Amino acid sequence: MYLRLSDKRQRDWIVAAVLAAASVLQISLTPGPVHQQARGALFAVATCATVAFRQRYPATAGVTAQGLMALNFLTWHDLAAGGWTIAWFCSLYGLAVWSTRWRFVAGAVFVGLTDLSPVGRDADPAHWDSTAIGFALVRDRVQAVIYAYETGLIAPSPLSARPRQGRRPGRLP
Repeated sequence: MYLRLSDKRQRDWIVAAVLAAASVLQISLTPGPVHQQARGALFAVATCATVAFRQRYPATAGVTAQGLMALNFLTWHDLAAGGWTIAWFCSLYGLAVWSTRWRFVAGAVFVGLTDLSPVGRDADPAHWDSTAIGFALVRDRVQAVIYAYETGLIAPSPLSARPRQGRRPGRLP
């Protein structure tokens, strides 16, 4: 089999496999009951698999990764930060960059609701964490800015394109 790293979709398959392998390795090296490790590995591999189709179906990949993350975190909380977290952010990046406008809006609403809705063990206000709420709000805003920049709704500042004082364009220092 010939690997073409110039093909973005094939590269995503490779990244998904590497992240899944790293996640399974991390989970297998952590102490804990076998059923907890198996459940964590299942969720981690499923989340990493969303990276493989994030360019072809970006909204589906982002919403699926977010749904898996929310389901695991809000019910069992088997996973620690690792390869699956990178895969989750890669899928959310795909949602922000390659989705159509309305699919992005629907996905961003889903991400916001699943991040901010206290369910499961977090339904008790004693378990609420203001850090997580702040993180969710900042991440959702960053997602919106990435989407706006990539679609041309906002442009880079004209000040950033100016050459620095004392240097002429085209000359090396």
